[in-house]
Amino acid sequence: MDFLDKACSFFGHRDTPSGIYVRLFNTIEMLIKERGIRRFMVGTNGSFDKMAYRALRILREKYPDITVTVVLAYIPEKPPEYPSYDAADTCIPEGIEHVPKRFCILHRNKWMITQSQIVVTYVRCGVGGAAKAEALARKKGKEILALAADEV
Repeated sequence: MDFLDKACSFFGHRDTPSGIYVRLFNTIEMLIKERGIRRFMVGTNGSFDKMAYRALRILREKYPDITVTVVLAYIPEKPPEYPSYDAADTCIPEGIEHVPKRFCILHRNKWMITQSQIVVTYVRCGVGGAAKAEALARKKGKEILALAADEV
């Protein structure tokens, strides 16, 4: 799967407060309308991912030309965490079958960052997977839209 044509991915804390949803929704719609982003990738870990996926599903109805891909960190062994996503909307990063299970989310996140030009984050502290993903995106020179930075 080639996501290098204007792609965006999302990284945020597992316990992101639901109050961020409107700002997240508006940010995604701005990326579609003003920046021409048509490919979006979201993980399956925590409330930020769930909110991003929910917003993307709603926006896909309004903008049917966008692509929403749920990027799995593990080869599924049980029913999906998001029962409403279609298996056709999922992908598994290349090589993940060779990664030790404890590093699969990190591998998936690196893959998503590599495939994206824009990364939307909600990071309020410098520890955890979301903070590591944001730091890696900065290191790789990706454009970052940091939603937590808007909170004052």
